[in-house]
Amino acid sequence: MDTSIDKVGPSLLEACKAVDEKCTGTISVQQLRVILLASNLIMLTPLQINFLCGYSNPEGADGLTVEYEPFCSGAKKLIEDNFTVDVLRRKAQLIQLGQFKEKEIEKYEIAELDLFKVFRDYDENRNCFLELYEYRECLE
Repeated sequence: MDTSIDKVGPSLLEACKAVDEKCTGTISVQQLRVILLASNLIMLTPLQINFLCGYSNPEGADGLTVEYEPFCSGAKKLIEDNFTVDVLRRKAQLIQLGQFKEKEIEKYEIAELDLFKVFRDYDENRNCFLELYEYRECLE
């Protein structure tokens, strides 16, 4: 039986090709994000979409270009491995069972530093997401 998740790769590939006017095989990370947000086949939160974009292996001189064919061919597996109802349920159960204990997580104390303010300062396009070039500037 064909489900909407089975159609994700081909549908995304078709949408990416439509955006790729010069037929370079690449699009920007921002264009990929817009395509994922507009997809009728997947219902993901903006945070989950940003996660997927992080797996798109941005490259190019500015680090913001994505080869979309490899990404589209692996999108179904990424979604199944991270965002299906069963996967999210298992993660919630692990948290409820105490598998992730706060005392086991290494914490870093940063005095007088509001990281969200720092990130906002480097978010040039104000989309609440640090693009790769913004993140690099922030780290420097």
